[in-house]
Amino acid sequence: MGILATAGLRWYFCNKAGLWVEGGHDAGYVSAGLSFKF
Repeated sequence: MGILATAGLRWYFCNKAGLWVEGGHDAGYVSAGLSFKF
């Protein structure tokens, strides 16, 4: 269940990261990387 929750959060943040990248910001990828570590 924890793995699914982590995967869900990672998916959510990755989508957010995609929006940031389209805007020309790398902050999204940093957030995705941090959420993946946790």
